[in-house]
Amino acid sequence: MSNALPFVDITTPVDTLAKMVAGEYEAVLVKDFKRDKNYIITRSDLADIMIR
Repeated sequence: MSNALPFVDITTPVDTLAKMVAGEYEAVLVKDFKRDKNYIITRSDLADIMIR
C-alpha cells in the first residue's frame, strides 16, 4: 500500500511542490481554504508548468 498524499496550502511555491513529487509522492493535494476546494497536482502537471 502506498503512502497517503500530503496536503499543502495553495500558497505553497511550485518549486516546493516539485521537490515533493520528485521524491516519494506521485502527487500532492492542494487545499484552497478561501474557496474550500481541493486540487490534485501530479508530476505531469508540474512538468507542464516547468516547460512554460
